[in-house]
Parts: sequence; C-alpha cells; structure tokens
Amino acid sequence: MPKVEKRPEYPLVPLPNYDGIHLVDDQFWIGIYDRENDFSISFISDLCRLCIECKIGKIGLTPWHSILVKGIPKEMVVKWEMLLNKYGVNTQHSSLELNWQIPTLDAKAAKLKQFIYQAFDKNDIRTNGLTFGIRTRDIVPATNVIIERVPKSIFRKYRILYSKDFNPNNREYILYTDQVYRSDLPGALMDLTKQYITSIEKQSTSIFEFDLVEENTEDGIETEVKPIEYIYECSACLAVYDAKYGDVENGVDKGVLFDALPNDYCCSVCDSPK
Repeated sequence: MPKVEKRPEYPLVPLPNYDGIHLVDDQFWIGIYDRENDFSISFISDLCRLCIECKIGKIGLTPWHSILVKGIPKEMVVKWEMLLNKYGVNTQHSSLELNWQIPTLDAKAAKLKQFIYQAFDKNDIRTNGLTFGIRTRDIVPATNVIIERVPKSIFRKYRILYSKDFNPNNREYILYTDQVYRSDLPGALMDLTKQYITSIEKQSTSIFEFDLVEENTEDGIETEVKPIEYIYECSACLAVYDAKYGDVENGVDKGVLFDALPNDYCCSVCDSPK
C-alpha cells in the first residue's frame, strides 16, 4: 500500500442537502429532484394548488435541479407524498440503491441487482415504499417484491412476486409474472411499481377534492357546506396572510383579522402594500 502523505481534512459544516423531506422546528420542508429538471406542467399546477392549501406562498429553485417548498404542516406531509406518487417524482438521488436485499457473497445476485438498478436509475423511477429482494436460496427476504430464477429454466428465466397488500412483513406472496427473460426484468418491475402507486391512489382520497358533506334523509337530500374560508393573498408574490398565525415578522399577533391590520401594513415577503 502506498504511503499516505497527508490525510484529507473534512469540513465541519456538512454540504447542503436539497432533496428529501426534512423537519425544521414544527414544520417540514421538501426538496423535489428531477434529473433533467423537466417537471410537467400538470405536476407544477398540482404542486402550486397544494402549496395554496398549505398556505405556502413561496417556492424555491436550486441549481441542482431541485424544487424547495418550506413551511409544510405535519398533517399535510402525507398529501405531498401522494402528489409525488401520482407523478412518480423522486425526492432523492440514490434511494433506489438502498431498497434491496440480496444474499451475502452472491456475485450473480449482486450483478442482477446492479443491472436492474441501472435501468431504474436511467429511467428515474420512483420506488418509495417498495423494497426488492433477490432470492437464490430458501431464505425469504423481508421485502415486498421478490425476484427469483425459475428452477431448471434453460434460458435463465425469472419470476416476480409481491407480498399481499405490499406489506414486507407479510409472508404471503402473490405471483405477478412468470417466465421473464433477464433483459425484460426491469420493464416488468417498472410496470409493477406503477401498479403499486396506482393502488395507493385508489385507497386514498383525492388530494384536491373540496370538503363537502352530503347527507341523505327521508325527507330529501340535505347538503351541508362548510363555511367559506377567505384567503388574503398578496397580488405581487402570492404570499398568504392567515389571521390564525398572524405575521410575527411585522409585529402582528395571532388572531388579528386582515381587515384590522393597519393601512401601512406591508407584505412580509415582498413589502407590497396592503
């Protein structure tokens, strides 16, 4: 081994991380990553609508192909996950690499995993919520998707199984597809991933449906509509004023209605007049 002349010094301050979901104080922020920085208009539109629902008036962009959204309430995090699932958008660069279980010291399994992973990574497939296992022995990996070779197959064919309800702790596995050539494995797994995301959407309510309650009675239909909540939005930067939170930066306490703000009140983000 060559002599080390000088060991590298590591910075005390970690490099900034602009992807994933992070907790700051009592609120969350999210970094949404796209390799080509090519987000669809429909995704951006739904993202903006969700920001309005969370009363967020500012979206940040970074040179690292990430979108930053800060100030997400804890109870709204699940809706952001649903939005990302709907469009298959990743929040992390390399999470795919961590979601695998393969037998120890099994070179063939490691090579197969790398082949599939590279195809996923090239297509920027979102697999959050899924874990993949390659089974070459009798041991069953604790994953919700299993890839295994069909016994005695001449042309190296594989089968794909998934756990019931996609629960990795459920040992009841369902056959998804059989007799799959090695070259076709990535495509089959991508299709399964899309079906998994679709199943999540079906089990969840729409992230953008209005909150209306209709009740059938013997005398007819009674419709209860919740009172309209007016949102005061800056005409310049679209920042939102919510009396429930006030505006601490401008010295406005919680509970102060917009109409009660002084005439010289300015937007806390861009200083536009009331």
